Amino acid sequence: MLPASLRPGTSPSLRGSPEASKDVLLYRTLQAARLEQYAYALAQVSIKTVKDLQDASDDILNAVGLTDFEKKRLRQKLKTSQQRKNDDGGGGGGDHPNRNANTERPATTLPKLVSSESFTVRRGANARNNFKARQAFQRAAYASRHALGLVHLTHGERTRRADALDGHHEETGCDEKRNALSTIDKSEASGAAEALVATMKRYSEQAPVQERALFAMVNLSSNRADMKTRLCACGAADGVVVAMRRHSERKVLQEAACHVLANLSEGSKTANNNRKRVGAAGGVDVAAVALRKHGDNAKVSEWACRALCKMCLFVQNQGRAGAAGAVEIVIVSMRRHERVAEVQDAACWALGVMANDDGNRVRANAAGAIDLVINAMKMHGGHAGVQEEASWALRCLCKDNASRTRAGARGAVEAIVAAMRSFGDHQGVQEETCWALYELAAHHSDNEARAREAKGVDAVVEAMARHPEIASLMEAACAAMVSLSNDAKMRIRIGTKGGVKSIADAMVLFAEEPSLMEQACRAMRHLSFEDKNRALAGEAGAVESCVAAMDRYINTEHVKVHEQASRALLNLCTNSSANKARARAAGAIDAAFKGKGSASSAAVRKKSKTGTSTFVN
Repeated sequence: MLPASLRPGTSPSLRGSPEASKDVLLYRTLQAARLEQYAYALAQVSIKTVKDLQDASDDILNAVGLTDFEKKRLRQKLKTSQQRKNDDGGGGGGDHPNRNANTERPATTLPKLVSSESFTVRRGANARNNFKARQAFQRAAYASRHALGLVHLTHGERTRRADALDGHHEETGCDEKRNALSTIDKSEASGAAEALVATMKRYSEQAPVQERALFAMVNLSSNRADMKTRLCACGAADGVVVAMRRHSERKVLQEAACHVLANLSEGSKTANNNRKRVGAAGGVDVAAVALRKHGDNAKVSEWACRALCKMCLFVQNQGRAGAAGAVEIVIVSMRRHERVAEVQDAACWALGVMANDDGNRVRANAAGAIDLVINAMKMHGGHAGVQEEASWALRCLCKDNASRTRAGARGAVEAIVAAMRSFGDHQGVQEETCWALYELAAHHSDNEARAREAKGVDAVVEAMARHPEIASLMEAACAAMVSLSNDAKMRIRIGTKGGVKSIADAMVLFAEEPSLMEQACRAMRHLSFEDKNRALAGEAGAVESCVAAMDRYINTEHVKVHEQASRALLNLCTNSSANKARARAAGAIDAAFKGKGSASSAAVRKKSKTGTSTFVN
């Protein structure tokens, strides 16, 4: 009998709206792929006698969902074919493993259990979809004819031929999955992950099968965290790596495989387990080899870089990438495809992630990565993705004064500010450019001067005003304020433009975000050296926010927030009677005395004991 997994139920009607015909096409396409699979299984195991053949034909005809008339027509063909064979004296034609005196005569006919003629192409709006479905049925008919033709052979010959034909079956089945799996729901895709992985392992030498299975896997794993986990759990990473190694000359296969590796390594919550599995299977190494061997191909370069980037979000894979020479290969790819925005986007992203490893960062800077990243920003000024990822790369590459000096001399600061101006509404660009400004201007007076001349402070303040509800962006902007506020004129300008108020508002809105609060308190501490800014901050509620942060983060793992809030509060209350009164009313002295382990709180306590505390006098 037909397995339950191959019995989809009643076939929907071909008549109706275009939406209904789309459902029919999907139904019929999946049906054809399942039918092929079942036909080959019958060829190897189930069909032993004419009666078995007739039962199998009934099962298949019922599964396809044909009309009663079409079933009758096909059964008549089967009967006529059998009679002609008997009249001609046809017989067994070979040994059969199950033949004995008590069994019926073996089946020797080659009937079309599924006929392309039985699926009539109707004229009208649905003709095109019906034609596509008919093509799928033709493939199923091909599989059925050849599978049933094996029943009169010996067991060994039957198995050998079935294995040979299985290559066609698996390739066709993967092709159907590639076209259809991206549109079906989770229940329809049940078992698809395991089937694809099993197919790749069984036919690892057949490149066409591997390619189509990989493309099906791309569709299956796109934006579906459950399927990514399921694929990794059933060994997809190992299958992809084996395919890339055995078929290293095929560019299309390498592109699809890198796409799969990128998909499997994507995500945040449980993705690290997947990245660990992919890295352990050798994913980083094969992606680097693909990039080295097919670096002249833009698509392979793009997806190899994306795969490296996402895999290297797992720290141990960063070391693997460095050992495989991935850093240098990515830089070569940037030079080869400097006019291809997608490659530059992916390569900058990959360089930034890999540069979190100290050794990789040294390799990248020695190979000229900074110059290439800045060149990408200038050449693709209208591409938001390039601007975002290039800013990220500069942030990760410029961790010392030598690299900051080189980047500043090549025009990095001006390119960053220009990106902020061009993509004011783009959250990702604004966030990464703020972090890049923070890194480039940190303890570097020349770059700070360049930012001042390019009006970088104005761009940061505008970003805060435009995106006040995005915590990660506000954190980056506060950090940039710290690096750009070492000059008195800049501090006054920030206050005048509304930067002080934006920071104070962020301290109220995101009081429970420790990383943001630390940067906000640091920025407030810098800006409150100016009398005008102290007044603005007090009116905006910064004093109360600092006291609340001191109390909330005291004696916790986020003790740095407590310390920065204490220091900001000291500056806010210096020479400001209004802020002193606000601090006393908010309980600043009690909060300071609670922080026994904080150096800043100790300074506050010392001043209060000697009668010089800014909160008392």
